[in-house]
Amino acid sequence: MADHWLCDDAVVAVADDIRKAFHEEIAEAEIAWVFIETAPQKGGTLRLGVAKKSSPLYRALAKVDFAIVISKDTWDDMSVAQRRALLDHELTHCAPKENKKGERVGWRTRRHDLEDFTSVVGRHGLLWSAQRLYIEAASNKQLELDLERACPDK
Repeated sequence: MADHWLCDDAVVAVADDIRKAFHEEIAEAEIAWVFIETAPQKGGTLRLGVAKKSSPLYRALAKVDFAIVISKDTWDDMSVAQRRALLDHELTHCAPKENKKGERVGWRTRRHDLEDFTSVVGRHGLLWSAQRLYIEAASNKQLELDLERACPDK
């Protein structure tokens, strides 16, 4: 088996549904969905996926704006909800590059909204607006999920 191969049509179909629902700004982007056999580590953390903007040479040769690489060994152990969240996460990294007039002039990758250490938050609490927004979004979604489980017919 090769180290990298294209994802199957079922993965691409789910990713396309997520892109249509939440990522209209990258509707025109050509994306290659690729599996890698084993999740690489970065800084001691498994990388479940990575979004990469194509170089000009690769864009010319392959006609692909982004490559999203998913770790197959971890993918196989994920729930459907985790898979959807991972695809959404990687798509969120993909963004248009705009000029001062707001016109798309290419593509770029977007950084995470929040990067922190659990130990620092544990010692100091939520001091930054990005931390509070992150917790608020997670709390609202969790409440929604809990209500759906408690009242499945509504």
